[in-house]
Amino acid sequence: MRIDVPLRSTLLLTLLVAISAGCESLKLRRRPEAPVFVLTTAEKIRLTKESAPAFENAAGGACPEEDLQRYVQNVGDRVAAAIPEHHPREFPFAFRVLNTKTVNAFSLPGGYVYVTRGLLEHIRNEDELAGILACQTAHVTMAHFDDKFHEILLVNLGVGVPVAAVSAAREYESPVYLCDQTAIAMNLRNLRFTPEDEAEANATAVQYIARTGRYHPQAVIDVLEVLDALRHTPDTALPAWHYTHPAPPERKKELRELLERDYPEFPGAKQRFIKADPVIEKMRKAGETYLRLFEKAESERKLGERMIRCGFPGNARVRLESALKYYDGAIALARESEIEVASFYAGRALAYRGLLDCTRDESFRKKARADFDDAKRIDPRNFVARLFRGYYFLKVDRFYRRARDELLEAARLNPGAEYRGLPYLYLAELYDTPDYKGRDEKTAAQNYEMYLVLNPLGDDVPRVTERLKELKPDSEILELLK
Repeated sequence: MRIDVPLRSTLLLTLLVAISAGCESLKLRRRPEAPVFVLTTAEKIRLTKESAPAFENAAGGACPEEDLQRYVQNVGDRVAAAIPEHHPREFPFAFRVLNTKTVNAFSLPGGYVYVTRGLLEHIRNEDELAGILACQTAHVTMAHFDDKFHEILLVNLGVGVPVAAVSAAREYESPVYLCDQTAIAMNLRNLRFTPEDEAEANATAVQYIARTGRYHPQAVIDVLEVLDALRHTPDTALPAWHYTHPAPPERKKELRELLERDYPEFPGAKQRFIKADPVIEKMRKAGETYLRLFEKAESERKLGERMIRCGFPGNARVRLESALKYYDGAIALARESEIEVASFYAGRALAYRGLLDCTRDESFRKKARADFDDAKRIDPRNFVARLFRGYYFLKVDRFYRRARDELLEAARLNPGAEYRGLPYLYLAELYDTPDYKGRDEKTAAQNYEMYLVLNPLGDDVPRVTERLKELKPDSEILELLK
């Protein structure tokens, strides 16, 4: 059900998100004839830097293999170095691999470029990787995001409440407030460009590849053919390639004509491409071992948690114990590859936490806590680890300062998926704790409001609503959710 919200409520929600996430308001620059949302290069870079951690968490996290990350960064650096002087070159380009089997590639407006593990499993040579990175780089340099900021910044949270002051911003280049990094990240990962944008990105990628002096621009066409031949099954991390990069048959024909017309110095199909680095093959083999075990572990854990909610603790325990075996196997095999994967430890910790709910055996609490600690040590940006470390500091240890630090970081990293809104609920309970020296009922109320916006149908809504009535009876969120 969608709720129509008056402008005053919209502005209130926008302000709440900005306050809760600690975002600054953008400078307003009047330009009536310009599009609603146009950011300067500096603002794009700042927006990207702030939202990148949430984007990566929402998109499966970064691949832990450092040699793979270095390889992709090196190929991307060659592409970025080939950008002509009359194109924007001031973006601090970073090229990273996301740890999801979904086949896709993305760029963020400030110069961060991502490819997925699933996509790398299908490339046949380094030239095709360069072609993919060049296409995403072109989306940045060709300013394809400028007409898309209404999609990036206007996010429907919970029951469809828009979190940006659209009406108030129509005569300005920039919105009145940026929404939180979580919301930005959620929309960035589902962004779709127009067919014209995609065609321009492909043509520009051909130019960049040719200018490297190392790669063959034919690879841009080849990789489109490879990806078009795949059947994609989206997972929970990202949409699949065809959703965000539709490539009609005529586009490849246009690119071939472009090659023949503007790049006759390059030979045809007999050109030898550069062989992909061995780290790609190493990644493929790893994907068939510990990643497969991790997928089975996640499936068993989620089934177990569902059974707990349905009131079948015995069946849940069987599923969770099965999940532990898969997690243990995945962690052991990853260690043999000399890597540690934070998501493996975070997942196992959640399985231990489920077993605690099933059995009330306190030893599972200690094991969960240890795994959350390991997950944070391996990857400080792991959302689940930061969230539940904060939870334990608040509920078990009563280390309030440490709980605040962890929960604030979790709110910044929140991928908006399974535990959406929980950082704000726990922050509200922290600021509402009588023996906390920093107790602040106003801040508690703001965080309770954020939780209700993000989780209007959550299990804790009745309890939160009653407490918010006591702290802030005139809250417009309460009126909105009636």
